[in-house]
Amino acid sequence: MNTIINKSLKATAALVFIFLMNSSFILDSPIKKEAIIKIYTDPTTKGTLLVSLLHEKNQDLQFYIFDLEGKMIDNFLLKTKTINKIGQLRKGIYMYDVFKNDESIERGSVELK
Repeated sequence: MNTIINKSLKATAALVFIFLMNSSFILDSPIKKEAIIKIYTDPTTKGTLLVSLLHEKNQDLQFYIFDLEGKMIDNFLLKTKTINKIGQLRKGIYMYDVFKNDESIERGSVELK
């Protein structure tokens, strides 16, 4: 019985997390039309995502990535001309958020197949 309740709570938490990540009016973050980062799968290493800045004009930015249960998988400082690796990931959908000066400037999701 406890296993069923735990799974139900995790599913509910995941839905709340997805809702909050996609609700800019709740988090009061600006909507940006131009992508700031590039996030993609590493073609040479299974279970790895690569993250980099698209434009050199961007200053150092803070990057966070979460699983669908809301657990933070990794966070790091994005710097120009640097490719960051996030490894040992399982197949699934991950949500990310990029901050500049404590303000969310880009968020989205990426699927690892």
